[in-house]
Amino acid sequence: MLRRRVVVIGLLGVGSVGIAACTLLVDTTGLSSGSVPSEGPLPDVDVDREAATERDAADADAIASPPVYNDITDPKYWQAVDLATVDTGTRHYRGGVFDGRSLYLLPRRRQGLDGRIVRFDTTAALDAPTSWSAFDLTSLNGAARGFFGGAFDGRFTYFFAHGGVAVRGDTQGSFGSAGSWSIVDPRPVTGKIAEFCGAVFDGRYVYAIPFENSYPDGGSSTANLAVTRIDTTSPFTQSAASFFDLAPVYPTLEPFHGGTFDGRYVYFVSLSSRNLVRYDTQGSFASASSWQLSSYGAVAGGGGHAGATFDGRYVYLVPSASGRVVRYDTQAPFGQISSFTAFDAASARSDARGYLGATFDGRFIYFAPHSRVPKHLEPHGVVTRYDTQAPFQSGSSWSFFDMATWNASARDFAGAVFDGRHVYFVPKADGRPLVRFDARSPAALPPRWNASFF
Repeated sequence: MLRRRVVVIGLLGVGSVGIAACTLLVDTTGLSSGSVPSEGPLPDVDVDREAATERDAADADAIASPPVYNDITDPKYWQAVDLATVDTGTRHYRGGVFDGRSLYLLPRRRQGLDGRIVRFDTTAALDAPTSWSAFDLTSLNGAARGFFGGAFDGRFTYFFAHGGVAVRGDTQGSFGSAGSWSIVDPRPVTGKIAEFCGAVFDGRYVYAIPFENSYPDGGSSTANLAVTRIDTTSPFTQSAASFFDLAPVYPTLEPFHGGTFDGRYVYFVSLSSRNLVRYDTQGSFASASSWQLSSYGAVAGGGGHAGATFDGRYVYLVPSASGRVVRYDTQAPFGQISSFTAFDAASARSDARGYLGATFDGRFIYFAPHSRVPKHLEPHGVVTRYDTQAPFQSGSSWSFFDMATWNASARDFAGAVFDGRHVYFVPKADGRPLVRFDARSPAALPPRWNASFF
């Protein structure tokens, strides 16, 4: 296997309170040569060539050193914070977004403060109240409430509300200023209320992952298969949005739950039908020929999937109730079942079942623990980690840590986010802590780190 390391010294990312400068190491081991969308380049990282020529001896030493990945079973690398001690508002979340410096926790749909975005400065102490801030989006628009995941395009964050509106935050502005936020309803006139589960950025466009449609009069919900796409190079108005409804193309599809991007294709995970849909960003968004469906039920067994992540070659689908992780090889034909393999994490640890979201730290995949039983009846805290440099179907490639044995409240999470050093597990329910794992040093973000968060 060819192993290459790219060294970038300059800007880690643009934070809402300034610009964080550091040395960024990008490990490209095993990466595919996926193409960039024809509509525009993919801004993985910012390159400051002048700074690169002026790096000091400490930087050189860091570059020469291989990354160190920490033992997931060692409690000293784990830290938790009760959000009630740093913020008195919402503590019900569904996913987060990282902008290169700040972590944003997204409020789920609940009664009360469910439009309140909470932000953590990852360069500051986790348990210090001064590291945290919040902004209530409903002060700008009452429909800006109830989110699930989001995206970051290099400057702006994007969140899609339960009611269908799209929210954009300018990380170069003041987080607490109304002027830093824009809210539009991108949908054409409709009697339906759209719900979303995640978003994906392809280098130019942000795709809102559709979930369900419900009706204002209390009527029954139906699957929402209409993908919303926002052109980030256009003014943030309704005209920046376009739509493609997959229902006429694949009428038996179930709602989606998360997605990811591999450098060319955007993937949409069908929650319970064990189907994966992908869109070719080199094709026409409005053409059915740009969309493909592949059924992986023959390898998935029972249970559905909630979320996906990409490691440079493989797309990993997150098991929502079972422990059966499904992996798709992006270098193999999409429509063939032989391109999919599966491993049941529960065969290596019997209680490793039921996850919601995952993230990649440059070597390991982390699956966020949720509930072993559908309908959230058995929440747990068993983090599952897979070593992408080891055989996928070997139990020795997988490791586990039960956060609940270390902190009794650390269970039931909805999403995971990596910031270059730490993996954050986002609490789903009230009273659950935000937990983070010190994953690696030196800090490094993998290519396309901002493509999707879930």
